[in-house]
Amino acid sequence: MDPVLPVVELVPKPKTNILFVVGGIIILSLGISLGLFFGKNLYSVPLSIPTPSSIVETTPAPTIDPTTNWKTYMDNRFNFSVKYPGDWNTVPFQGKWESGAWLILAYSPDSKTSTIKGEIVGVVEGQSTFFSVSAYDKSQVTVKSLENLALGKSSKKTEQTINQIKGLLIVNEERTNAIEKLFVFEKENYTFVIQFFWPKGKPENEKAFDQILSTFKFLDRNVAQ
Repeated sequence: MDPVLPVVELVPKPKTNILFVVGGIIILSLGISLGLFFGKNLYSVPLSIPTPSSIVETTPAPTIDPTTNWKTYMDNRFNFSVKYPGDWNTVPFQGKWESGAWLILAYSPDSKTSTIKGEIVGVVEGQSTFFSVSAYDKSQVTVKSLENLALGKSSKKTEQTINQIKGLLIVNEERTNAIEKLFVFEKENYTFVIQFFWPKGKPENEKAFDQILSTFKFLDRNVAQ
């Protein structure tokens, strides 16, 4: 009798490890391919390098001199010049200078003038904007005497230098209808007074005095004796 051999059931080996290996190779290959593709496209696009913004150099606007078209008064006796607005008028000085008088008086178009026999001889204070330049014999009129005369309770004084001329700036608010501003100084044998009046209801007119005062200067000659 033949011997009975035991039946051995053949069980296939699991393919799990092979699948993992194959799957890993596929994923790795896919990753390398995608990396090469996107890397190529990444470096094929030029990088946007920011450029510095253009620097715009602005030149300052030229300063306009408000006195460019003004009239100029020149005094040959006392060797000075001063400007005043082009639409202002002047009252000519027809007297003889002895120990003191105004040399020029100019007034704005809206000023009220005073006349004698049809001739303008002055302007009405409180209803006019005007300025004058006067010269006095220093032996009779000094800066100190003018200071004492002009200063009141509401008046102010400050020392100022205008075009290398040292003087005293006085603001007199004691008058009823007008404000008075003076710049007084001494030069050689004379006391000079640059005087300005404007109505109290027109404070904007004060600006004209500062502009007029800035144009006052002595010529390169000695003051007449």
